[in-house]
Amino acid sequence: MHYLCRIWSLVPVVLLLVAVINVQGGILAQPLTPTTAASTPVPTTLPTLTFTPVPATPTTTPTTPPPATPTPGPTPTSPTGQLILELVFGAERGKTLEALWQRHGGLVLLLGAFLVITPFLWKPVGEWGQARITALLDAWNGRRRQQADAAHQRELRQQALTAYLDQLRQELALTEIVPIPNASATIDTRDYTPLWVAGPGSHASQSVFAALTAQPAPKGLLIVGSAGSGKSHTLRYTALLLAEARQTMSPATESVLGLPTAAALVPIYVRLQDIPACRNALQQAEPGSEPSLLRSIDRHLRRRTAVAAEMPQADLVAALIAAGEERCLFLFDGLDEIDDPLECQRVQEQLAGLQRQYPQHMYVVTTRPLANHQLSAAGFAERQLLPLRREQQYAILKQWYRQEYGATPQPEEEEQIRHRARALLDHIQADPDLQPMAVVPLFLTAMARMRIALVGLPTSRVKTYDRIIDLLLEWRRNRMRLADMHAVFGGDHRDALAELQRLAACMLITGRRDLTLEAYVSGVCLDHLPTRNAEDDPPDATDIEQLLRSLVRHTGLLTEQADCYTFTFGFRDYLAACFIARSQPDMQELAARANDPAWHAAIIMMVGYWTHVLLYQDLPGKLAAALHAAGPAGILLAAAALREAFAEGMVPNLAPAVRSTIRELHALEGQPEYADRAAALRQELEQLLGGTV
Repeated sequence: MHYLCRIWSLVPVVLLLVAVINVQGGILAQPLTPTTAASTPVPTTLPTLTFTPVPATPTTTPTTPPPATPTPGPTPTSPTGQLILELVFGAERGKTLEALWQRHGGLVLLLGAFLVITPFLWKPVGEWGQARITALLDAWNGRRRQQADAAHQRELRQQALTAYLDQLRQELALTEIVPIPNASATIDTRDYTPLWVAGPGSHASQSVFAALTAQPAPKGLLIVGSAGSGKSHTLRYTALLLAEARQTMSPATESVLGLPTAAALVPIYVRLQDIPACRNALQQAEPGSEPSLLRSIDRHLRRRTAVAAEMPQADLVAALIAAGEERCLFLFDGLDEIDDPLECQRVQEQLAGLQRQYPQHMYVVTTRPLANHQLSAAGFAERQLLPLRREQQYAILKQWYRQEYGATPQPEEEEQIRHRARALLDHIQADPDLQPMAVVPLFLTAMARMRIALVGLPTSRVKTYDRIIDLLLEWRRNRMRLADMHAVFGGDHRDALAELQRLAACMLITGRRDLTLEAYVSGVCLDHLPTRNAEDDPPDATDIEQLLRSLVRHTGLLTEQADCYTFTFGFRDYLAACFIARSQPDMQELAARANDPAWHAAIIMMVGYWTHVLLYQDLPGKLAAALHAAGPAGILLAAAALREAFAEGMVPNLAPAVRSTIRELHALEGQPEYADRAAALRQELEQLLGGTV
């Protein structure tokens, strides 16, 4: 390296000399002119010539002229370039310098000055050249090291990404389902029936993610649906599908999800419920810091998945985003599961900020209906999950029956699967209580599980509601966080069920379909419900609010809108009937409700609850007698209630009440406005009594 620098340092010197010589006339580029001898001066006048006669000679011999003497030629001289080399490297530098002085004059003076200062310039110039070359080599080596480091980091990111996707496939391969005793509690996540969505106020259905490919594209997608409508399963299925085939997706994927087949997307599946806790943990580790959403996501993934890779898993998402090598599909599940309203608002602000900072990625958020969706104002397209259509219900039921036959059923087994699925769907559609519930995947799953797991679908309305509620409360307990299990309404759902019954009774008695927490805890309900027993350590408003939010989130029994809670389907009437039936009601007061249609379903299920659950066979007869005295509406209501009491079979103790009701119905057939209804109920009751009396 030292000699290379020395030689390199001579380059500018030689170039300088060549440039100066060329300026003087191109001396080095052309041959030198030879030097000639001095000439004799020529006189200006010619001398006078004298001629002397010569005697004649008879014979003469020709004389040979003497040989000519050669004229001396020019003395050979060295080229200027050679003289310069002799001046630099030769021994007789004085003569050489004199010869150059005679030829070039001032140029020699310049060259001499250069030779004088060369000893002083040689070392600095060499050092400068060496430093310059060293700097160039260091810069080159630095770039190579940076490229090598970048390649190494890229390899580490790919290793961590591969490990993450492997863990994601394992985590999402199975999905928890409504638990049934002595039956599997999970299904294959790939058993997914495509759902449809529509924009607010629109009936035009489209695939779930179709809005992301619209022009102009929205900032993100907000999928809104009630509990059990399929929000989480949709995100889990999408993440699993992308994790299994990240580079290419089949055409079927586009039709199922609405994602373009050419999209190479990295799925980042996040449970938003855990983000506040992850952010708080980072703040505790770094007091005074404000962790970004990406750091909170990384911590969430690290807690949720155990990834063994060289690169810390905590940095995976942040590293992918910073590198810009991958396009991510963020799947944020359960915005509504963040209990604290302020935290929910904060997370929405962070989500909107993340999208603004990295708009090249895709963002999907699921939530149940909330009073304030800030993401909609931030440019997220809102889509509502639509109720299941009949063909979707049939597809889901087929999947459940197919579970019994393994992965590859035989052709004859496929026919059995189709037949059984159609039969169950027909039964559900014919049931006035089950048919409205079947449009929700969670409830349809509960029905299928009861039928397929040999528990069976009950024939009575009371037991149908009872079993569905029991399954949903068990489902809630399985999905609760460990920290919530020690709350007042934690793992044991009997207390939760009792509180639900009390809330439903308050709504029924006050004639309301929805109720605020304040009205329930300290408002109108206090005047209509029995006083709580102080010895039982009654729950406070915070405990009750936590319970109601948990039920809204996990069971689908309740919905919440603008701080008002509403029961879904017929659960209000059933739960209210359970509460009143246990409260030793006054029969005359109940009979007075016969002319109020809002009470009819509750009174019918109250009789069924006494008969099939509490096994109080005398109370239905007493209530029937009181209803007979309430007029035609009471007689018709008594007949419908006794029919529910006989739904599970003959109840001998109620036979007298049934005969008495049949006689009252006969009398009503004479009144035109009641004739048809009375005749139909009479025939049903007579069939129930046939051959037993």
